Amino acid sequence: MAEKIRYYLEQSVPELEDLQRKKLFAKNEITMIMRRRTDFEHRIQGRGTKPRDFLKYAEFETNLEKLRKKRFSRLSKSGSIDTKPSISDWAGIRRVLFIYERATRKFPRDMDVWSRYLKSAKSNGAIKVVYKVYSRLLQLQPRNVDAWLSAAKYEFETNANAKGARSLFQRGLRLNPDAFELWYSYTQFELTYISRLLARRKVLGLITEKSQKEEMDKEETKLKQALNADEDGDDVIQLPEADMKESLNSLPEADINMLGNPETNPALRGDVALTVFDLAVESQRGEHLSEDKRREKTMFAVEKIFATFRPILRPQS
Repeated sequence: MAEKIRYYLEQSVPELEDLQRKKLFAKNEITMIMRRRTDFEHRIQGRGTKPRDFLKYAEFETNLEKLRKKRFSRLSKSGSIDTKPSISDWAGIRRVLFIYERATRKFPRDMDVWSRYLKSAKSNGAIKVVYKVYSRLLQLQPRNVDAWLSAAKYEFETNANAKGARSLFQRGLRLNPDAFELWYSYTQFELTYISRLLARRKVLGLITEKSQKEEMDKEETKLKQALNADEDGDDVIQLPEADMKESLNSLPEADINMLGNPETNPALRGDVALTVFDLAVESQRGEHLSEDKRREKTMFAVEKIFATFRPILRPQS
């Protein structure tokens, strides 16, 4: 155990030397940091270690990184520090994530540790780490419905990847076919995707492929006219308005399966989502609930969905 502790502590020596070289921390502060790290390493390597020991260690390193950033910002404004990127600029965040990584390996069933790990990775923009964490979590806990929901939500809302989110929902449902919450969220996702896709077309003013082709022809004509315009004339090419750019950035990219319009494409009428919901209701027949409870649960979900997405659902008979 002593050798392992010494190994981890030696990994931080270059970082501490760099902090002292940049005068971000004094020598006595560096000594204190090393002492605290030694204490934390002994705690998490001991037999009686608990998840909170890792969490306190990660909290200490997080606060230390915040202090480093504040001092760096203050000294860089006065020009009294070397601003050239060095090991201390990224070692702090890497150490925090590594502590959480070790914690999840020690306590793979503790969801609080996983949650904090994901939160830290997301807040620091460590996209690759986020994917790695979700992958490990779903492999270790395939029956954890909340984990599937969190992964799908991140994929759709943060990365705007509808295909990835749909794949996660489907994989989660194959492993948890009786999870009504997962079915319900999958239905909501499909309806949300359709509503955003239609909103994107509305922002662009393109409702069908025909109007899209006409618009592209118009733009091509304008471009040719601009290239042939008189040199003394004003520019005729107009950039999109800022609010339009922001609107488009928040909407998903078009899918080849979503061409057409609600009249010609059943997917755009919400048929996919309604089929998913029908399967969700069917999946609950084997659940140990009374008929009244099952009907109440289903009707609540129906009312909630229709209240939110009524404009894009097909008329019901």
